[in-house]
Amino acid sequence: MSPVSSGPGEGGSARGQPAPNSELGRRSARRRDLAAAALVVAAIVGFVVLRSLLRIVAPRPSEGQCAELLDRYLEHASRARDPRIDSDDIAQATLRSKGAPTRSADLRSCLEKLSAAQVECGLSSPNVDEMERCLQ
Repeated sequence: MSPVSSGPGEGGSARGQPAPNSELGRRSARRRDLAAAALVVAAIVGFVVLRSLLRIVAPRPSEGQCAELLDRYLEHASRARDPRIDSDDIAQATLRSKGAPTRSADLRSCLEKLSAAQVECGLSSPNVDEMERCLQ
């Protein structure tokens, strides 16, 4: 029997197709599986590359927006720890944070890594969890 089926009586599914259990049929199935896997991998890589490129060309926030975001994050985090905290305590914590050595690193990180859209989303978020989702 030849590896190519000439009709239903020979085990093939259609005229001119390799029989499914033949060596040629197994190779053909392997190639299709490999091509499908390669296509899925290429799509995932393409998505990741496109997302990275969009982040690179996206508009960046201003220093003022980043400073406001840091202050807002401090407020949300303070309220998450203690919902009864008053505004004066938050204002004092904000003033102290402006003199902290990590503040300039956080500002630089915001300016370099976040888009203006992420910062705007973070500024409009109602709590720390929503803000963190915006910044991912």
